[in-house]
Amino acid sequence: MLGRATHIHAEVVVNGRSVKVTQIAFPESVNDAVHTSGLYASRGANPTTNLSDNIFADSLAAELVTPAGNLTTGYSASFQVAVAI
Repeated sequence: MLGRATHIHAEVVVNGRSVKVTQIAFPESVNDAVHTSGLYASRGANPTTNLSDNIFADSLAAELVTPAGNLTTGYSASFQVAVAI
């Protein structure tokens, strides 16, 4: 494996107890734009694509967000996490 696709880990804590851990993936177009700009450009391209990331292989559709924004103003996205409490 060449590494992971760009992602963010998220944890839901209820009453001090971890009830869910998940991750958030971004569209390849956003990953590519970020990895070729600013401080990230010196690190090179994203190490792998979402589809080649074997952690996302079975869950990408549920973990992919569609951010609004751009490199200049920044990006924002919403991500719902369902938990049984």
